[in-house]
Amino acid sequence: MHGHKLETPYVEMRRQIIRSTAPDLSAEVVDRLALETAYMKREQVVHAVNEYLASGR
Repeated sequence: MHGHKLETPYVEMRRQIIRSTAPDLSAEVVDRLALETAYMKREQVVHAVNEYLASGR
């Protein structure tokens, strides 16, 4: 698409960021956060994970 090939889907990249930030999160929470952080840059994903860890939401 648009002249480049994605080796890893963006949602999987976000899952990896989330797992590296909070390795103890369940797969269910990782998946939910990965979907909820669509269109965010790495720093924003990390911030969202830290917010989740602090608030539980």
